[in-house]
Parts: sequence; structure tokens; C-alpha cells
Amino acid sequence: MTESPLSHRREAAARASEGRSDPAIHRAVVAELLRENASGALLDVGAGRGELVDRLAGLDRFSRLTAADLVEFPGLPRRIEWIRCDLNSPLPVEDETFDTLLAVEVIEHLENPWEAARDWFRVLRPGGLAVLTTPNSESLRSLVTLAVRGNFAAFADENFPAHLTALVRTDIRRVVEAAGFELVRFFPIGHGVVPSFTRLTWQRVSRGLLSGLRFSDNIGCVLERGT
Repeated sequence: MTESPLSHRREAAARASEGRSDPAIHRAVVAELLRENASGALLDVGAGRGELVDRLAGLDRFSRLTAADLVEFPGLPRRIEWIRCDLNSPLPVEDETFDTLLAVEVIEHLENPWEAARDWFRVLRPGGLAVLTTPNSESLRSLVTLAVRGNFAAFADENFPAHLTALVRTDIRRVVEAAGFELVRFFPIGHGVVPSFTRLTWQRVSRGLLSGLRFSDNIGCVLERGT
């Protein structure tokens, strides 16, 4: 079957992301998983090159590790179960299969976050945990960029079509609660670059004094699926 132009566009967007996230994001996600004592079967949606899920394999706390993404990047970890699928479509996974779900820097790439969140809820077991992260459109850098250039910092023309959907906390809360999740908390990643000086971070120049929501380029949230 010939692939459609839409399929080609989605794959090109997935490759444009290079399948990587900042190590600070991975550290923050791991910290939240440990804080929640996450375990059982885990699904990493939009796993990219598998760096995060491979790191989680080393924790020896998950009974099953599965990764899903559209593109198969070279050098994927062999100890992980891989599912190749379009994340804009329902996951080829049975209902209530996983105890933990990650969607790290994924939701901004999707055309319909509302539908995706409902599908993530579907594949989690009752009592399951989800951790999501996305670019922080409420950071000082992003708000200044919006005021000056008319777009959030991570959603300029050069970020398109990889980055499609900008969400602030109110949007995220509405999306996940409409899907059935309970929002446990938001957490800032704690890593933010200084505008025009992208090799410097607020945390470094302030010796850690500038932190939190306004000085973090990414934000995460912890969700629960009720029993």
C-alpha cells in the first residue's frame, strides 16, 4: 500500500525531532517516577531513540518495558519491546495493559492531544500512573518571545511541523481531565536557557536562585487513572 502524503509529513516531523530530549528532562521524569514508586509494566509513548526507557531498564523496578514511536532510529536498545506506530492514531495495544505510561515531549507533536490523552487513559490499568512533559509556554523566555514575535519560544516557524500544538497549564489540565485522568501535580523541569544566550541557563547564571515555572523551558505533570 502506498503511503499517503500525510504519513510522509508525520514521519518527516518525527525525524526532525531527532528522537532526543534534553537530559534534564529525563532526570526530572525519573525523579517523579521514583517519587511515585512507579513499577509494573511501562509504556514509553514517543520513545525516540529509547534513551529514557533504556535508562529505566537499569533501575530494575519495571516488569515490562515497551516503547512506541513512528520512526525506528538506528541503535535502538535491544532489551526493550518496540512498537512502531503513528502516535496520532490509537495505539495498537489492548485496553488496560500498562501500569505506567510516559509521554515525554510528545503531546506538542500531535495533531489531536485530546484524542491522544483518551487513548493513553485507555491503555493504562486502573490505578495507573502517567507522566507527561512538554515545552513550557509560560516560561519568561516563551512569554517574551510571544510578546515580541507573536509565537511561543518552542513554536517558531523553524520548529514546524515538528511542534504543532502549544499548551499552557490550563490547556493541559482540561485535556487530561477530559480524558478521565486525575491531575496530581505539575512540575517544572528546572532547566531554562537565557534568551539570546542559549548556551547559558538561568540556573547557572543565578547559581540556582532562578528556578521554577518562569525559568524552565519545559514542564511536566503527573497523572493518575482512578481505580
